[in-house]
Amino acid sequence: MKQKSFVTCWILLMISAHLGAQDLVVIVHPENETRFLSKKDLQHIYLNKKVRWNDGGRIVPVMLQRAELQESFLARNVRKTPRQFSTFWKRQIFTGKGVPPTSFTSEQEVIAFVARTPGGIGFVSGKASLKGVRSIEIQEDSS
Repeated sequence: MKQKSFVTCWILLMISAHLGAQDLVVIVHPENETRFLSKKDLQHIYLNKKVRWNDGGRIVPVMLQRAELQESFLARNVRKTPRQFSTFWKRQIFTGKGVPPTSFTSEQEVIAFVARTPGGIGFVSGKASLKGVRSIEIQEDSS
């Protein structure tokens, strides 16, 4: 029974992530030359597997703490629930392999951080003012 309810919750999470995906915008520092990322690249960035941009600069990912946007972003791009993401990063910290992305409570804080951080990358809602940052396209992974 426990497995069945987990599967049901995961399916509902994926549906809500798909429906909310158009409401998410991935942003980078305005001088970042990256125009698009694959979902796999984005996943690797948020799971500490890709730590440098193509130009060699350090990637500095940040998270937005707004539950519905965070759940949607993680499900669609990182393929993890917030709990799985948190557990992953606890293990990384414990083994000395990294520190999790800094989290901010507001979109304005995410935008301000990315705007002043050359390697910054984050996500906000599609309704947010993107002054000082640039949005990038996230492409589906090729099969």
